Amino acid sequence: MRCGNLFQEIYKALNLHARTEEVVFYPALREYEETQEYIEEAEEEHEDVSVLLEEIKAIQPNNPEFIEKISELKEAVQHHEEEESEIFDAVRECISEEQLTALGEEFQKTKAKLEPDIEAALAQ
Repeated sequence: MRCGNLFQEIYKALNLHARTEEVVFYPALREYEETQEYIEEAEEEHEDVSVLLEEIKAIQPNNPEFIEKISELKEAVQHHEEEESEIFDAVRECISEEQLTALGEEFQKTKAKLEPDIEAALAQ
């Protein structure tokens, strides 16, 4: 798979995951004091990743800056994953298993609905 094609897959997966979290997961967690601080930071991290994705999308894969930006993206995503681990620990303390299951189902449904929008953004 070529770099450009691989980046398209990364772009789609990260945007789809982030948008779904923003629509489903974060609003549900705002009502819990234990998770509010994490959500604000996670939303900022999403914005950083979004900016990087758009910057990379505008660069040709053979440009040396492409690899530099991909490295920045990797670091940003790894940091966000570490933060999400803390969020999930806090979530388990305040949400029941039934609520988590319902939230997971809503997440999957919303993700499927958002996929065409993300694909359209990639084509631009």
